[in-house]
Amino acid sequence: MEEIIDREEAKGKIYSESKVAGATFLGGPLVAGYMIAENYKALDHPDKAKTAWIYASVFALVLFGIGFLLPESVNIPSYILPLLCIVVARSVVKQQQGGLIASHLTAGGQEHSWGRTIVISLIGLSLTLVVIFAVVIIANVNTAFEEKVKIINEAQQPH
Repeated sequence: MEEIIDREEAKGKIYSESKVAGATFLGGPLVAGYMIAENYKALDHPDKAKTAWIYASVFALVLFGIGFLLPESVNIPSYILPLLCIVVARSVVKQQQGGLIASHLTAGGQEHSWGRTIVISLIGLSLTLVVIFAVVIIANVNTAFEEKVKIINEAQQPH
């Protein structure tokens, strides 16, 4: 159940629904999780912030898993997974935080700027790309190692 925030209690800045959606477009599901968690902290719900991080992490793992494991023969447009992230993030903010955000703003609370939103999104994108590249490199090294072992085993077998 949403609470009404008194004018004196409006402290901290929050990310609006549109800022979370824009940040999710640029930075992915972990950036959405960060912003939703930060909103909960600013709205004095730190326990829900931890839960938001857990859900965002699981959602990101599932999405990245689908992205990596989906065979190329499955013809899904490349925009579907990012669009799904945006829709989910926007829905969570609207349904779980919408009333709290409205009360916060009505009580004189402030929003984070678009500049901060974009910077955080780009940092999140960079971190996500580093992790993806690391996974791809590790997978390729493992595949190359398995190929070398196979060649060595074949060479050692008597003909």
